[in-house]
Amino acid sequence: VDHDRLNKRIKWKYDFPLIIDRYCNPVFNFNERIVYLSSYYRYCRNSNAYNIVFVYDFIYEKYSSGLRKAIHSAQKKRAMAHADLIICISNNTKNDALDFYPDFKGRAEVVYCGYDNSVFKKDENASSKQKRVIFVGNRNGYKRFDIAVKLIQGLPDYQLTVVGGGDFTEREYQMITPIKDRVIKKGFIEKRELARLYNESYYLIYPSDYEGFGIPPIEAQACGCPTIFQRKSSLIEVMGKTGIPININNIEETTRIISKIGTGDDYYRLQKIGIENSQRFTWDESRKKFESILANLDKK
Repeated sequence: VDHDRLNKRIKWKYDFPLIIDRYCNPVFNFNERIVYLSSYYRYCRNSNAYNIVFVYDFIYEKYSSGLRKAIHSAQKKRAMAHADLIICISNNTKNDALDFYPDFKGRAEVVYCGYDNSVFKKDENASSKQKRVIFVGNRNGYKRFDIAVKLIQGLPDYQLTVVGGGDFTEREYQMITPIKDRVIKKGFIEKRELARLYNESYYLIYPSDYEGFGIPPIEAQACGCPTIFQRKSSLIEVMGKTGIPININNIEETTRIISKIGTGDDYYRLQKIGIENSQRFTWDESRKKFESILANLDKK
């Protein structure tokens, strides 16, 4: 894209920091019909523009409050009101969009996210697996880090490795006290290091109450690391019949299942179907679906 040429054809451009500029909706000096792709809830104000808005999740609407929620929700509502087409990253997100904004009159399509399959893959030369469960990413309330801690309490032979998400809070330090000798905290790590950890660990635990998609479970599966997860929101369609669903009201049941699976044939079958499932979500597949949508804008 020739950004210099494109910027010259914008009728106005706010000289604001990005944190403010991202809320501004552009107008272009184009007479011909244009397709405007919005990755952050903006829309093109040209009357001859076909606006496509990407919709990822409804975390703000479900879990935030106050000014942050009000600003984000208002921007999303305004973008969807001007969208000819929304592209959602899961059917669950699509359903949420239509529930939260029932007056939306445009098209709604689903294009799944993909993962980097050049990095996240099973490494036959990896070190032997350790009895380790990984928790990846932020630990905000709806991510249910507390469930991961309770699970490890019931698996005395397993270690919990927590990747990213910032330092532990005082509340989290108190939470992990019963298993503190079996918890390892890592900060941000590069994706190749994360792939190595997946390859060398028995499970990823992803007990989130809500996701727009859920990339870590797919990356882990691709590396031969089965996922323990809640059958909620998008994870139902992303995980399908793979992985180990966790009943947060009966965590002991999940620990018994994990202990029964062990490290033999049942575990290898779990790995195999996980790897097969991850192959549904390559960026190449996402690109093909997106290109098909663009090629048929005038047909629906």
